[in-house]
Amino acid sequence: MPMTGVGHSIMTRAGLVSLAFALAVAALLLSLAVPRTIAAFQEMPGNSVMGRVAAGKEADDDALALLAESRRNADAWVTSGRVLDEIAHVDFLRAARSGEAGGLDEAGLRRALSGIDASLAVAPANPHGWVRRAYAALLLNHPPEEVASALTMSMLTARYEPDLMYARLAVSLESWNYFSADDRLLVLDQVRMAWRRKPARLVELAASAGRIGVVYTALAGDITALADLDRRLAAQRRKAN
Repeated sequence: MPMTGVGHSIMTRAGLVSLAFALAVAALLLSLAVPRTIAAFQEMPGNSVMGRVAAGKEADDDALALLAESRRNADAWVTSGRVLDEIAHVDFLRAARSGEAGGLDEAGLRRALSGIDASLAVAPANPHGWVRRAYAALLLNHPPEEVASALTMSMLTARYEPDLMYARLAVSLESWNYFSADDRLLVLDQVRMAWRRKPARLVELAASAGRIGVVYTALAGDITALADLDRRLAAQRRKAN
């Protein structure tokens, strides 16, 4: 049956509405894509430096400055937890490096801590960010409960994180008295995992913090591990004498 004029008009209007809707969606997607594309280009000059930093390799002051500038330029277009974390990471490294060279860079650490908090507010499931927060708070002499709280969040967001394990444990053992009973269970779990990976490194950290007793508590019930721990401590004493 041929379409009447009214029917044709209705179909035409429906087609125009569909076309307008499609164009609106396309414009929206484009408006979202352009800033992200520009942000990605802004990051590029610092990407190689970020690769070195992430791998734990040395980066000089000029390289860190380039990395920070590239991330701040990217953040001007699109804010993301990752970029904010990388900015805070650079600020923390620069402040820590200044502290190694002379007096503590309190202003730099406060700036780094502020940046860490901003990144964690956007992306809280970041175990490395929480550990950096713990270290910054410790260096700034914040309440020890604040340090322990940040460490707890790091353990909750990533129970098993090999490249973070011993740095996290070093501060956790120092902060042992300030964990709640429940949070101490998290630390004991970390101690057991650290023992299975690198027992010598764990014993070194625990001895330095005066927390060998925590290791004994964590290994309670494991006769073989306890005997091994006794041997290691005896060897350590003989070496010291």
